[in-house]
Amino acid sequence: MKSNVPLNLYTYYLQHPNEFEEKSNPVKKIVYLLAALFCLLLIIKPDFIHFSPILMRVIASTGLLIFISLSQFCAKDYYSKTTGGKIKEIAIKNFDMSFADEDAIVQMFNNNDFHNLITAGGAGDQPIQLYVHEDQRGKTFYFQIKKQLSDCYSSGLTEVKVISGDQYERLYKLVKSSL
Repeated sequence: MKSNVPLNLYTYYLQHPNEFEEKSNPVKKIVYLLAALFCLLLIIKPDFIHFSPILMRVIASTGLLIFISLSQFCAKDYYSKTTGGKIKEIAIKNFDMSFADEDAIVQMFNNNDFHNLITAGGAGDQPIQLYVHEDQRGKTFYFQIKKQLSDCYSSGLTEVKVISGDQYERLYKLVKSSL
């Protein structure tokens, strides 16, 4: 794999600090911390919900760890420094591998054949995926093809393609209606 292929789009944003910034989302953080506080309440007073106290403490302890972790690591959003627009994940497309093999999909991506990529047959739980993020304010799409290597690990197959201007305008309706 080439060294300029990021693991995912978020890695790409972090690799380009002059173009993107990561901001904490206080609303998400507060929601996660309130959920963690509720789990703490259930650990201290498990009979608050009529269920097995030991099992309730185990479940609440697990929830507490999860929600504290989420508040620290997932309560962040990425923004474009040039436009100030929030970058959102708008689609993940799983390619039907009977449509084309991995090399053909990557070749379409490298040739900027986004129309065929977007309209290609899709199927659930497939290893090759197209990730699409959008900066709506800056009218920019970010595309990357990734490969699911296991249930919990995926890796970028391609560099990130940044689509803006006239090409963004041409693809906008297709992306919004097809993905």
